[in-house]
Amino acid sequence: MNNENSSRQYLVDLIAALRALNLAYHHAHTLASGPNFAGDHALLQRLYFGEDEDGADSPILEIDTVMEKLQGLLPREPLHADEIAFAVADAFQQNKAPDTVDGRFQQLLRFEKGLQGVLVDAIAHFEAEVPDPGVANMLQTIVDDRQTNIYLLQQRLGK
Repeated sequence: MNNENSSRQYLVDLIAALRALNLAYHHAHTLASGPNFAGDHALLQRLYFGEDEDGADSPILEIDTVMEKLQGLLPREPLHADEIAFAVADAFQQNKAPDTVDGRFQQLLRFEKGLQGVLVDAIAHFEAEVPDPGVANMLQTIVDDRQTNIYLLQQRLGK
């Protein structure tokens, strides 16, 4: 696989992981219910919208940042919405959750941890293959910021 095709696949994987996370957050946010509704709804809103100066941006803002930066490095091979959508669907197939409040929080934690793995792999690839140190720095910032979300989800689940 040449470097551009390889880089393109890392970009597809990263965007799909962020899109899946965005959909999972939105789903959990809109279905929050039960005795912890107020706290859960507020936490999910914070995570979904990125309303925390100490935490991660919303997944949508991160998608926009990554797409604008990395798509410019791969001008001959644009990404297509259908391949990202298929990758998102695959992520949900691999990460099914019980349709309960706690099940959705467990799913969100798995998605966040999965995103961390995708980011770490992408950082290693782009550091080696792309002559732009800003790419690795941008991705590392996302890793660092999303650690807050992992911590908050773990606290919510009592882990």
